[in-house]
Amino acid sequence: MENSSAYKYILQILNSKGKERDFIYDYSTINEVYDSERSYIEERIWNNYGGQHGNYLLSGFLPYLREYKGIEKLDENLNKYQIPSYASIITAKILFNNTGETKYIDIILKNIEKTDSNKYQLISTMLDIKRTKESFDMFEQIYLKVNDDIDVMVAAEGMLLMVGVIVSTDELLNKPEKIELLKTYCIKEHNQKEEIIKELNKKYT
Repeated sequence: MENSSAYKYILQILNSKGKERDFIYDYSTINEVYDSERSYIEERIWNNYGGQHGNYLLSGFLPYLREYKGIEKLDENLNKYQIPSYASIITAKILFNNTGETKYIDIILKNIEKTDSNKYQLISTMLDIKRTKESFDMFEQIYLKVNDDIDVMVAAEGMLLMVGVIVSTDELLNKPEKIELLKTYCIKEHNQKEEIIKELNKKYT
């Protein structure tokens, strides 16, 4: 019997190296592998993920593992990662998405705070975080603190995504009016930012 397309997709990820690696994987694909493939795929993921210096880009698979304690492993490694780093912030996001514990939001914020330049690169990795009031509050804090034009724009995008004003990042590519809306949030004056946040917070009341 031919292997499932999910099996082939995951093997391609596991065998990728260097520039072939990406930040964007469909981790839920693991639930589409055949039962006969599952044990082998989980073992490969577990071994490829490794420890402190493993491929942290595979970390999104760990919560789906049935034969291994993925969440415990992520939490263990999170304490070993340097701050700031992609390994730390992405692992914290995955743990928040799967547990809802706000201590992981604190680690995300610490990563962004301690990044000296190009904060938007770390902020943008959070745009697919689970949409909750806590994640909105996280983007709110980032929005208030950053001043670089791109940093402000990405933080504003995060807030709008969390409250559903922007449904997905694809909307910014396909709907010019959404781009124009986002631009209205790209300001640096602190008092104006606070007024914007006050209005967006009403969506949670």
